Amino acid sequence: MTSFKGKTIFIAGASSDIGLASAVALSNEGAELILHYASLEGLERLKAKFSDAKHEFVQMNFGEVDKIEKTFSDLFKNKPLDGLINCVGVRSRRPLKLLKHNHLLEVMTLNYFSFIELLRVALKKGCYKTGFSVVQVSSIAAQAGGSAVTAYAASKAASDAAIRSLAKELWGKGVRLNSIVCGQVASRAYSKLLEVNKEDKVLDRQYLGLVNTSEVAEIILFLLSERARRISGSFIPADGGYLQ
Repeated sequence: MTSFKGKTIFIAGASSDIGLASAVALSNEGAELILHYASLEGLERLKAKFSDAKHEFVQMNFGEVDKIEKTFSDLFKNKPLDGLINCVGVRSRRPLKLLKHNHLLEVMTLNYFSFIELLRVALKKGCYKTGFSVVQVSSIAAQAGGSAVTAYAASKAASDAAIRSLAKELWGKGVRLNSIVCGQVASRAYSKLLEVNKEDKVLDRQYLGLVNTSEVAEIILFLLSERARRISGSFIPADGGYLQ
């Protein structure tokens, strides 16, 4: 594993399962972390893991996109970033008849608009270092779709399209951007899904089984590291074989 000693990494959605697994792995490798959380429950999850660590915790509701710059601009200038992981996102499972504009806007705001605004702020002069690496956690829904996940799939596809375009736009500034395409991950969200749907048809096609959060974290750390310096604008599968 590559050491991240002396590196500053920002994790949006750090209290999520993948965010937390990534934070633990990076902390173990010596990284200095800026950990974002949205709720008191999220803060408690972070403090349970990092009660003695010298990482910074920052609260922000990413649904309030207009507050992102004010919240993070000075913070990033004081601690220029080597890497950014985006694990912020909201799931949506609604059939067409329930896809009203306000719901579509909510999903796109949290899953796409906030991501673009966060990147805009993080890439202001003095907020990042050369070799800056961005990793977006995406979903198989962005490529394969699925019944009643139109809003979610569209929002993730939009973020992936941004990754592809911005990788071409920003390479000259020493910035890399990549996306991890996750299948079903063993997480709290997945456990809640099974409470509603006792059977998961996705796993019939995801023949390598559920993906562990630690496995996703390993891919994230690789993409953040110098070992991935020739990789940008790519979509790395963590899908258990689903998209094959």
